[in-house]
Amino acid sequence: MKSAWLRGLPLLLLLLGAVWAGSSLPAGDDGRPSGAEVYRRTRRGVAWVLSPDTGRGTGWVLDRPRRLLVTCAHVVGDNQTVDVVFPVRQDDGAVVADRAYYFEHMADLRVHGRVLKSRPGVDLALVELESLPDGVAALPLADDGARPGDRVHV
Repeated sequence: MKSAWLRGLPLLLLLLGAVWAGSSLPAGDDGRPSGAEVYRRTRRGVAWVLSPDTGRGTGWVLDRPRRLLVTCAHVVGDNQTVDVVFPVRQDDGAVVADRAYYFEHMADLRVHGRVLKSRPGVDLALVELESLPDGVAALPLADDGARPGDRVHV
């Protein structure tokens, strides 16, 4: 029997267009948040998703208590599991940007995830993570959906 959460996935997929429109972000000269500000505000909920074969991409935390992450179906492919790596922060709060650091420490940094649902037609997948590192935050959905002409960041 499917859980209510999985039955509601199609609705979730429609809502993804409304992911955090940024209404609470400081506006730039044109009234819109800068790309740098969007990055700063969302990086605590974004991760690198690695599937056992060649799939690589990003994902974002939808629900911290349930440890749910959304990524692309083409990233997970036909795999039932993926590894997820969240950005590491230095003592001053800056993100470690050296890619070699992540490869060197991969065994300690990766979080295993189980693919709950994948919808190739809309290129979205839902992953349940075994755990979440401290400091990871869910990205809230916007109150309203994006409309034609709205700026969105992916």
